[in-house]
Amino acid sequence: MISESTINKVRNLVIEDILKPYVRLSRKGSTLMGLCPFHSERTGSFAVTPGKNLFHCFSCNRGGDGITFIMEKENLTFMEAVTFIAKNNGIPIEYSDEERSEEELAEAKHKESLLITLDHLQRFFVENLRVAMTEENQAAREYAYGRWSEEFCSIAGIGFAPKDGNTFMEYCRTKGLNEEFLFELGMLKRNEDGSIYAMFRQRIMIPIRNRWGRIIAYTARYIGNNEKTPKYINSSTSIIYSKGETLFGIDRASRQRDADYYIIVEGAPDVLRMQSVGFDNTVAALGTAWTDSQFDQLKKFTTSLCFIPDSDTAEGKPYGAGFEAVMTNGASAIKKGFHVTVRELPFAEQNGKNDADSYIHCKEDYSSLKEKHFIVWLAQKRFCIAGSLMEERKCVAEIADLLRYVKDQLVFDQCIEQLGKLHGKVKLWRDAVTQARGEARKKQGYGSSMNEMQREAELLRQFGLFVRENCYYAIGEKDEEPARISNFIMEPLFHIEDENNATRIFRMRNMYDVCRVIELKESELCSLSNFQQKVGSLGNYVWLAKIDKLNRVKEYLYSKTDTAERIRKLGWNASEEFFAFGNGILYGGTFKNVDDLGIVRGVNGKAFYIPATSKIYLHNPEIFQFERLMVHENRNGVKLYDFASRLIGVFGENASIALCYLLATLFRDIIFRRTRHFPILNLFGEKGT
Repeated sequence: MISESTINKVRNLVIEDILKPYVRLSRKGSTLMGLCPFHSERTGSFAVTPGKNLFHCFSCNRGGDGITFIMEKENLTFMEAVTFIAKNNGIPIEYSDEERSEEELAEAKHKESLLITLDHLQRFFVENLRVAMTEENQAAREYAYGRWSEEFCSIAGIGFAPKDGNTFMEYCRTKGLNEEFLFELGMLKRNEDGSIYAMFRQRIMIPIRNRWGRIIAYTARYIGNNEKTPKYINSSTSIIYSKGETLFGIDRASRQRDADYYIIVEGAPDVLRMQSVGFDNTVAALGTAWTDSQFDQLKKFTTSLCFIPDSDTAEGKPYGAGFEAVMTNGASAIKKGFHVTVRELPFAEQNGKNDADSYIHCKEDYSSLKEKHFIVWLAQKRFCIAGSLMEERKCVAEIADLLRYVKDQLVFDQCIEQLGKLHGKVKLWRDAVTQARGEARKKQGYGSSMNEMQREAELLRQFGLFVRENCYYAIGEKDEEPARISNFIMEPLFHIEDENNATRIFRMRNMYDVCRVIELKESELCSLSNFQQKVGSLGNYVWLAKIDKLNRVKEYLYSKTDTAERIRKLGWNASEEFFAFGNGILYGGTFKNVDDLGIVRGVNGKAFYIPATSKIYLHNPEIFQFERLMVHENRNGVKLYDFASRLIGVFGENASIALCYLLATLFRDIIFRRTRHFPILNLFGEKGT
């Protein structure tokens, strides 16, 4: 595959050099104009904006960057266009496949196939908006061009998915697109009766692009009349698109080399509005909460962020969702080392809600918003609703803890001065920060040996891994970004020994902080498909990588796993000299209960596993039925109430045989335990019949 460095060099080429063989350009003010190479015309309507490296034709409504131009003009895919431009402009083509394993190469080829599929689909959506063949298409054009502009829609690649999904599916069949890829991308769905339908219908299609400008998904705005239909829906998560790792607008923002900061807004429509008025340095997460991965991406391009929260209200709460989100995300950005400011929108007169999309229609609207340092803005919000001295103290502690992350002394002093005017005095805030730093040092164990979290992180690094927000990431080589390989982490609880097929007990916690305990057979840990099926059956636990990454995680987990022996039979265990019940072990005159996992510790210096009454199988009454009948009660010994009826329920007509066997075993083992040399009578003969 072509390396990212080669793609970056192609993207950074001056667009006039790419277009030179196709169109003669002449300057008109700050714009370059020429005859459009896509259609015949006498008056030039083809415009190039050199500062942004973008083109647009006002007649045929085509637009985009240099790579988009070559894709349309030469009918090429994205990677083919990159190769074409690189060869024509003397850029050496570097590849990133040399040091990849076969599985990694197969995965990269699969990703490229999905991306190529989206290249084809983009042409369908754009053409449906570009050409007003029907009233439906015309209505879509009026909506999109009225909300943004014809030029902006062209450059941004905004398209339209018609109401009749058969039109989309027929296009896919005509182009020979792989149906499995379409399902994987979430473009096709299946009804309960097995019939297939198009996911996006009667929607304005807004492409979601990665850093390099490649389309990886869509966010789609419904323009029909059904009030029950969701206004916006996004593409399904896939191997090339994950909401928590994607920044909408990063493709254009990353080109703004001279941008002093990035503007952070709430959603894709807000980004489009900001871009349309000239702020290409705007991005948004495709969800409320920002992730470490998204902040890490921004760190490559900027160290300063300006949040524009939605101004809205919430019944019963002091602040709406927009303010609450920025309070959380801004604090996270501060802790990540960013310089963070806020520009607050005024509340609307009618419904009170304002966002960047509805309020900002020109650069003056943006510049009119007063900018405040995030810490000062947050303090104002917190103290505004503090109703007691205790709440005020909590506010001081929270703000002081954030202040210790501010490294710029000038900014720090400015914040301290403004906070002193807001509440208390400057000395109060300096003392509070000093106290916060001291408490932080205690928590981090300064002056002592490496703490537990550091040791854990070091151990993970030894296996090429790290954990972020309850997800495993594989550390990339050279300049490659870390790749998320799961949406959960596993805590090893016990290894249950077995010479044939051992089992292991894990506590699993996913990125949504949902926790489950699972028992996995060793065979299920050696097969990728079996492992994915088993963990997926628990709920939202998804493994994204190949078997080699799973082996890395296994090696890490196995290095820190305790071992327990499985109890193979209930009753007297002569080799260990204890009596095993379904709920514990009687050893040395003391009964030791199993814990929630079915583990009994401290017997002969070992741990033993009795799964019958483990909470892992609490809701599975079909297994361990016999073992659950033979449980120990500290007050009365073996629990036998209603025993016969329960045996009949389990064993049917063989209940009497089972009862005789159980009683004989109990008497035999009790006698044997009391008099070790007493001869035992086998009531059932050699075969136990």
